[in-house]
Amino acid sequence: MILSNDNKYRGNLGSTLKLDEYSHVEKPFLEQLAGLGWEVLELQMQQQPGQSFRTSFSEVVLRPKLREALVKINPFLTDAQVDELERKITTFQKSSLLENNQQVLHYLLENTTVSKNEQTGELSPTVRFVDFDNLENNSFTAISQFKVVVTGTDHHIIPDMVLFVNGLPLVVVEAKSSKVKEPIPEAIDQLMRYSEQRGDTGEGNKELFFYNQILVTTCRTEAKFGTITTQIEKHFYRWTDPYPKTLTQLEN
Repeated sequence: MILSNDNKYRGNLGSTLKLDEYSHVEKPFLEQLAGLGWEVLELQMQQQPGQSFRTSFSEVVLRPKLREALVKINPFLTDAQVDELERKITTFQKSSLLENNQQVLHYLLENTTVSKNEQTGELSPTVRFVDFDNLENNSFTAISQFKVVVTGTDHHIIPDMVLFVNGLPLVVVEAKSSKVKEPIPEAIDQLMRYSEQRGDTGEGNKELFFYNQILVTTCRTEAKFGTITTQIEKHFYRWTDPYPKTLTQLEN
């Protein structure tokens, strides 16, 4: 994850690290996701918002994917109700990262309602943003180099990978080359930087992390995961379960 105008990856050493990071960490990660049925989009540093289902780089939700999933999961919804639900999941009254993250989690787990099922007349029918019972009703999209504007500036952050469920950015992945001296701590620091949890503003885009449920740091054969409140390495948990594959399958 880098600033688009960052000098960090310029020069021969930076190019070597970035190439190693992509070839040995990002690409295998994306290939695994593709094998699990995820739609994978690999973008370049120079990109247009439309390549990632957006109208501008200030958007962090893939709205077409969200709307499509809402109708598939809740087929009784009208266009006006889909508009209402889209506003509900993308509108925040508070500035607190944690409070807004809790708001999204509430919608994901507890669902919400609309005033009426126009097909049956049922009042206040339940509406789900994620179908936990029928996974085929959900969309799974992985985007590498997901460009997002740094709030209040003309700069951008570019996370290595963002994983979307029904258009919502639930996972952010920071990959590092094994040639970096301390890859996992450096990856964690970048995640904290870009979720603006280091005490400074103008470093990232908190809204991207309003939806976040899992942070992943990975370096070749090592991966650790946590949440937006997991801010130091010792609180990140080592990823040990290769489900749905087995360790034997991975070794082969």
